[in-house]
Amino acid sequence: MPYDPRLDNILRALVQPWHPETTATDTSRLYASAAAVLTTLTNPLNVTLLTTQILTAPAIWSTPDSLRASLRVFGTFQSATLGKMEMEVAGKAGAIGVQEWIGVVVRGANHNVPRWKHLLLLGGVLSAIREGKGEEGGGGYSYLIPRVTKRSLEDAFCRAVNLSLVNNRSKDLESDVLSLILSHSIQGLSQRAKQLIDYDALLPVVVRSIYYSGEGFQSGYFLSKIDNDVVSKDGKMAWPSKSNSLLELQQRLSRPLFTSMSGIARLAGIAVKEARDVRAVHALLDRLSEFSQTLVTQWKMNRLSQVSMVDEPDLIDIDSRKQTIPVVWQILKMVLFTTILVLQELATRLIQSPEMADVRNGPVIAAKILHILRGFYFITARLGPSAFTSYNFVYMTSIDILTLHEKDTEKFVLSIAPANVGTIPDILMTRILDLYFLNTVEHLIPHLPPSVIEDLIVPSCVPYLATTCNKNLHALFEAAHSVMLAVIARPILPTDTAAAQQMIEGVLPFYTEMIFKSFPEGLSRRQFRLAFSTLVKVCEAPGRKGGDLVMEMGWERAKKAREVVVAEENPAMLGAQVAPAPAPAPSQAQAAQGGSSRPGTSTGQTQAVTTTTAQQPPAAAGTTTTTAAIIPPPQTFTEKEIMILALVDSLPAMSPETLSRWLTPVAELIAQDISDATAKSRLRARFWEALSGEMDVERAEIAVRWWSEGGREAVMGSQGQGGEGERRRSRRSSSSVAKEGGGKEEGGEKGEKVDGDSDSDSGDEEGKGKGKEKEKEKEKEKSEAQEPASTGPRVGPTGLVLSKL
Repeated sequence: MPYDPRLDNILRALVQPWHPETTATDTSRLYASAAAVLTTLTNPLNVTLLTTQILTAPAIWSTPDSLRASLRVFGTFQSATLGKMEMEVAGKAGAIGVQEWIGVVVRGANHNVPRWKHLLLLGGVLSAIREGKGEEGGGGYSYLIPRVTKRSLEDAFCRAVNLSLVNNRSKDLESDVLSLILSHSIQGLSQRAKQLIDYDALLPVVVRSIYYSGEGFQSGYFLSKIDNDVVSKDGKMAWPSKSNSLLELQQRLSRPLFTSMSGIARLAGIAVKEARDVRAVHALLDRLSEFSQTLVTQWKMNRLSQVSMVDEPDLIDIDSRKQTIPVVWQILKMVLFTTILVLQELATRLIQSPEMADVRNGPVIAAKILHILRGFYFITARLGPSAFTSYNFVYMTSIDILTLHEKDTEKFVLSIAPANVGTIPDILMTRILDLYFLNTVEHLIPHLPPSVIEDLIVPSCVPYLATTCNKNLHALFEAAHSVMLAVIARPILPTDTAAAQQMIEGVLPFYTEMIFKSFPEGLSRRQFRLAFSTLVKVCEAPGRKGGDLVMEMGWERAKKAREVVVAEENPAMLGAQVAPAPAPAPSQAQAAQGGSSRPGTSTGQTQAVTTTTAQQPPAAAGTTTTTAAIIPPPQTFTEKEIMILALVDSLPAMSPETLSRWLTPVAELIAQDISDATAKSRLRARFWEALSGEMDVERAEIAVRWWSEGGREAVMGSQGQGGEGERRRSRRSSSSVAKEGGGKEEGGEKGEKVDGDSDSDSGDEEGKGKGKEKEKEKEKEKSEAQEPASTGPRVGPTGLVLSKL
């Protein structure tokens, strides 16, 4: 055997024990030298010898970071195999071809080498074959390896996996290496080889590595250490960037399992998909539930858990918010995303597998998933439940499966119910659990018995419905409103008793009153209009009653409302408007459109013109432009105007019978109760838009008939006051009004010219000189508006006595 000094040098380096003085550069040089020598050796015995030494050498395996050493050994065999195949392609393979070389390398993993280390060698070789840049077919260098050889490698690798699962499933290092290497190698295996793996035994090992290993999430124990380094600085909490707890988190993020966590999570998902025993799935869910509870407990031990996102600027210093806190939330997000990747495969199988979704397993698995998501909700609430679609898929799939079994649904709701129903907890983490409860039961209301709704759901919502100005409770405030809408919308089932029906219907006036109390302090203009119109829509659903009651209460509130400007909403909370913004003032509309303003013009069109112009880039110096002149000032709305807008928004949602009763009362509110000309013009435009563009055929027919039989005069305020006589019929036929609905601009313009509406164009009223008759009409309208209210019971426009509500 010829003497090879390179082999002698590398063997001498490998047998030396590891010393603390060894630098990272020395370690990297050792692995690189081993890969280079292994590639160029020409004697098969030397190749086998060096392979065995790499798998057992003290210089590698006596280091304190054995997992990183395992990954480096995996990379060594991968690099050596790639190098050998490149030499084969270049015609420089030497005395040993690549196929023979692979055989003698595999012989180095003999009986003296533990089974889990066989994975490093076999996984590295298989990964190199798949990842190499081959010239034929894009399948790496697989064309260099005969199919029989590749099949033998896959069989040996899968056999090593299964033996490692049996022998080393309780050891941290072996489990971590198995999870890490298999996550890198499994995509390169054929479907035949993948079926050889024992996924029932693999699943608990991978879950243990992810959630309980010291290299993984470690049961979340690292969270409690943060509190030891939190200090007070200038009256605020501070988590210094030089603290030991932060350095530990930063080091943890660079660990091999953390950097490969997405691949390991996908491996766990494959194990869930391929597991044959349902008990393995239940064991997985139990372990995840245990981990989520431990994680919550550890997070509660940290003072940072007591601070909400709203209060962070006031309670935590800016350096901590920018430098240290994002690190811990990065890890917590990784925990959530990893769990969702695993549960996504389970939810998919829950849909596809009859065995999983049967009566014994389906509701139990769904309930366990929802309990796990509840434990992670302090992370989800910070990100937003709709932050990523995978979460919504898991969440909604579990709810759908659970609601197929009403008894299990009721049992689940009782298990997540607040401990003290009807109170607002002082602890932030408890309020987050209340938020999860409200958001979840919103989907479960139709499947719950009325007794649970009356005794648990409604009392849980009541305290949060009154929290109008507390920013920390805003999400709970909105969730409680959503639950109440779901309660009101709950269908009356044949199995419900008369008392249950009365209970559900009795919630309606209470909740309607809560909506009015929440505006404008708790609900913005947009939210109030949306809530009111949604409430009417729910009450007007087929087979339900209550739309008249809600409209009566809204009409009464609109009559009493003040014409006081409501503060503008926070732009960050505003979002999309319920209805298109009203048209600009007449002078601005003329400047934008080059013509007169018409109340019949679509406000959506006007807004589109204004928005497009406002978004144009500034003109160059010396260029004449009128862009600034056509941008309208911020619009202001009074409380009365917003109340009437809410009534108008509700018209398209009414049943035809209810709509026919409410067109005239709403129109009279616009004509008689609004004194400001600009506000009246906006309301008329919105009213016309609702009638002409938002109704279906049946309701549009009712609106056209009403418009032609005096409705137009009711809106414009041209009919007789005080109910004197019947409304005079329009001279135009229904067909002409239908034509007007198809072309809003022409109809609106003609309508103004026929009746001479003085309020729709206040800028030109005096200039046109309408005459004494119109002035008398206006004086009569003002005098009636100043008449004292009647002392008797208030009767709504449809005959309902409002004082009894």
